[in-house]
Amino acid sequence: MRKRERVGVIDTHTEGEPTRILIRDKLPEGCSNAVEAREHFRVNEDYIRTAILQEPRGHMDQFGSVVYPSNDDETDFTLFFTTTTGYLDMCAHATIGTTTALVFKGLIEADESVRKVRYDTPAGKVEVEVSIVDGDAESVTLRNVPSFSMGKKKVYVDAPVGGNICVDLAFGGNFYAIVDSSELDLEVEESSIEPLRKAGSAISKAVHEQINPKHPENPDISPVPLTMITGKPLLSDDHYRNIVVFPSGSFDRSPCGTGTSARSAVLFRDGALGMGESFVHESITNTTFKCRIVGKTKVGKYGSVIPEVTGRAWVTQLSEIVIDESDPLKHGFLIGK
Repeated sequence: MRKRERVGVIDTHTEGEPTRILIRDKLPEGCSNAVEAREHFRVNEDYIRTAILQEPRGHMDQFGSVVYPSNDDETDFTLFFTTTTGYLDMCAHATIGTTTALVFKGLIEADESVRKVRYDTPAGKVEVEVSIVDGDAESVTLRNVPSFSMGKKKVYVDAPVGGNICVDLAFGGNFYAIVDSSELDLEVEESSIEPLRKAGSAISKAVHEQINPKHPENPDISPVPLTMITGKPLLSDDHYRNIVVFPSGSFDRSPCGTGTSARSAVLFRDGALGMGESFVHESITNTTFKCRIVGKTKVGKYGSVIPEVTGRAWVTQLSEIVIDESDPLKHGFLIGK
C-alpha cells in the first residue's frame, strides 16, 4: 500500500472569509511562543501549509491557522496564521474563526454566556470574548494589539495605477497602506474586483519597496504591507467600506479585522472616532465587523489605540486531508500568482 499522510482540519468562514484550521495537542519541543512555533512549522512542516491551502484542495485566497495549547499562565492557546504564499503576523478573521472552531470542538468550555480566551500570536498577546448561546459561539469580540497611524505618505505606483498616490500608512497587527478608491477611479464593488486586486497588489509592492515600514518594538513583524482600498458605504450612510488586497493579489471577503483596527487608528487621529466610540466596517461581500476604541497607549513614538473588533464565524466542514506520496501535486500548487 502507498504511503499516505492524513491531516485533520476544521473549516470556518468569518463573515465570508475562510479559515482552514489545524488543531495540535501540544507545542513542538523547544518552542515556548507563537514566533518559535511558527518558525518550527515553517522549517519542518511547510509542505502541510501548501498541501491543505493551495489547489487542488484549496484555492488561491484560502487562509489557515495553526493552534496549540499554551504552556504558560498568561495565555490559553498559541496561534499563528497561514496563507497560500506564507504566513501572517496577525489575522483577526482567523482568530474569530479559530475561536468558533475551538468552542465547536469542546476545547473552549461553553458553560457560560461569555467566555474569555487569551492567545499568544506572532504580533503579541490577544484577548477575545466569545458570546455563547446554547453551547455555540454566537459572536467573538477580539481586543487587538495596539494600532497606530504612521501618517500620510506619497508613493509612485506602476501600472495599473501609473502615478503618484497618497496612502495612509497604519498598523493593526499587520501594516496597511490605506488609499481612497477615488484616487484610483474605482468603486469598492464586486463589479470592480479585478482592477481593485491589480491596483491593491501594485500599491503593496510599491510601499514595501519605497517605504519598507518597520514596527518600532517588534522586529519580527513583516514590513510587507497589505493595501486597504476604501469606498462609499452601500448598506448604511453611517458605515465605512473597504476591501483589503494582499501583495499576491488575493483579497479579503470579510471587512478584515486587522485592517479595521488600522483604520480605527486613522479615524481616531483624524478626530472621526473618539474613545469608546464604534464604527461599522463593510466588506466587498456586504458583511460587517463592528470596531470600538477601548483604550490608548504608545508604541515607540506613535500614539496608539486599543481596538475591539466584533464579528461572527461559522463552522462549515470537518475533513481529513490525504497526502498521497504517489501524487505529483501532493504538496499543492498555485497558478496565476
